[in-house]
Amino acid sequence: MRQWIGAASLLLLLAGPVAAQDFPRAEVAGSYQFLRISQEDFGKMLHGWGASVTGNFNRYFGIEAAFTGTYGDFYDIDGEPDDPDIDVNARLRNYTFLFGPRFAARGDRVTGFAHMLLGGFRTSISAAASDPNASESMNGFAWALGGGIDINIVEHLAVRPAQLDYMRFHSGDLDNSMNGFGYSAGLVLKF
Repeated sequence: MRQWIGAASLLLLLAGPVAAQDFPRAEVAGSYQFLRISQEDFGKMLHGWGASVTGNFNRYFGIEAAFTGTYGDFYDIDGEPDDPDIDVNARLRNYTFLFGPRFAARGDRVTGFAHMLLGGFRTSISAAASDPNASESMNGFAWALGGGIDINIVEHLAVRPAQLDYMRFHSGDLDNSMNGFGYSAGLVLKF
């Protein structure tokens, strides 16, 4: 009987610190987004915004929904070989909507995280030249693999100095695939 009382006391003693460990049930982040996309001989740097919402099931695992909008301008793109005098100015817009698991390592002041997100993207480009304006859009599958660091400032607010992601965009066949490298930084509200 003394063994049972000792085991129960030990279990209660160990359960106290585990119950006291707290984690945010939800995290909402807003950030500046930088995206470098490339495809064969094409490369462009885009700037914009990022937003994410994470629902945490425990200290280590949550589900994340992430959204970005990045934009870039091309100036004085050379015309076609048959009319080299035409220069084109173009605007590129890229939006992603990604979802997936997020894994966290939480400390008192710093939280590191990694995620694998799957979803889609929409890219549109509009061009202006001496010819009529033109626009083109494409949708496709996108994924991101990466992670970052959050530093707690006060109880419900953290700063995210760095989040790095490798991104891949697929539209149709593999010939239309683009690589991307993303960096973002911003603020995180924790509830």
